[in-house]
Amino acid sequence: MNDEKPFDRTPWAASPAERPSEAKPADATPAPASAPTTSIRPADEPPAPSSDASVWVRPADEAPAPSAAPEAEAAPGGPATGAVALLAKTLVAPGEAFEEVARRRRSPLLPLLLLMALAFVAAIALISRSDFSVSMEEQMKSNPRIAQMDDAQRQQAIAVGTRFGKVTAFFSPLFVPLGIVVVSAVFWVCLLIGGNGPRFPDVFRVVCWGQGPALLGSLAFIAVALFSGGAVDLNNPVASNLGALLDPATAAKPLVALFKSLDVFVIWALVLYAIGLAKAARGALAGKLALVFGLYAALVVVKVGLAAIF
Repeated sequence: MNDEKPFDRTPWAASPAERPSEAKPADATPAPASAPTTSIRPADEPPAPSSDASVWVRPADEAPAPSAAPEAEAAPGGPATGAVALLAKTLVAPGEAFEEVARRRRSPLLPLLLLMALAFVAAIALISRSDFSVSMEEQMKSNPRIAQMDDAQRQQAIAVGTRFGKVTAFFSPLFVPLGIVVVSAVFWVCLLIGGNGPRFPDVFRVVCWGQGPALLGSLAFIAVALFSGGAVDLNNPVASNLGALLDPATAAKPLVALFKSLDVFVIWALVLYAIGLAKAARGALAGKLALVFGLYAALVVVKVGLAAIF
């Protein structure tokens, strides 16, 4: 018996295309496409190159790599200055101080609360340590209408003025934020008209942090009220302006109003406003100085005009 297999005369092809094709059954289904594989990388193993067929999942106990962006943003500014130190810095180095106020958007709460607190202390010192009736009588001497009254009418006017002055002084801290809001709104509208205005909160922040001279003026007023010996000149209590050189009883009222407007603390605050607005709006300082002092000059003209009329 011959066990030899018959000789296969079909040569093996050199390539798959030349090999004899095998018929695929009609009911055969195509092989499913391989699904993307999911692998979990150990924490000490470097990540493998990404591919379309695999998804890398970070282990649950592995923390993400820290981003260097926050450090890059905080590094140029350096550490933040304390609120009290920043307020003092506005008086000695206003450019640097308002640059930090604008860049970091520092809260205006500290200078606002300090100004309100000092206003309250000044009101208490004025009411408790000074003779309000004497101060009111000295103030009314320059009023020609009071001079034409008889003694009874004059005393009645002084009594009414004294009560009204005490109530106004006691509630004066409430007018502090209102005044700051009004000043901020005027600056903000003027800057918007100029076309390069910052946001209102930025302007409000500048005006609040520019109250350093007002704080010093309040301290001076408290010292005058405590050590004046009873009478305080309510028209010019601190005498920090050129109005102290004039006698209100004999000098012309418009001239007195003009000289009283040239106040050291007011001019100092105007300069701080201009510097702060220039930092907030990223504009030239000269333009902001012109804006601030131009608005104050308009206010002085109104005051002088009212003094001439009344």
